[in-house]
Amino acid sequence: MACLAHSQKKAKQNPADGYAQQIDEQRQNKTLSAKSLDHMSATGGSVTGYYLGSKLVLIYTVYSGENGYLSYSYYLRHDSLLLVQEAQVYWKLSTEEDYERFDAYRLKHTDKDGVTDLSEWPMETDDNNRYYFRDTAIVKAELKSFKKPKTATKEEIAEKNKELLRRMRIHCGELEYVRE
Repeated sequence: MACLAHSQKKAKQNPADGYAQQIDEQRQNKTLSAKSLDHMSATGGSVTGYYLGSKLVLIYTVYSGENGYLSYSYYLRHDSLLLVQEAQVYWKLSTEEDYERFDAYRLKHTDKDGVTDLSEWPMETDDNNRYYFRDTAIVKAELKSFKKPKTATKEEIAEKNKELLRRMRIHCGELEYVRE
């Protein structure tokens, strides 16, 4: 009986997740000011900084490609990186025939506002990762591929740590330029 009661308790939310949820709600309610840089890649992409007053609290980047996209959400608190959410979504498009079928699919599944429902098209990659930071180091990583947990070596996490910090510094510099 005690095991059953324990399993029914709600898991405690990580404070970084609660903060990210709060920032996302403020972004949706338009209580954050935004500065954007568009056309960051040849096929589409942008960097957007969201500010609470004069403090940068979120950097959202998306890089679109011919057959998918890569996006990052960098959550900052007290000028420190707290959490990075990374999404990599790529659809299966290997042959010329795939591209022709994909064009027909897009025509059929795109609404009048230009939004395409890609939920029925086969995917090659569907990764959703969360990296939790303390100071400038990843202290926890939750990695998922097609909604299933996956693992990474310490070396892979160390490389990802360097990559995410490098990208964040670049984006902070780009956003400083836009704010001036």
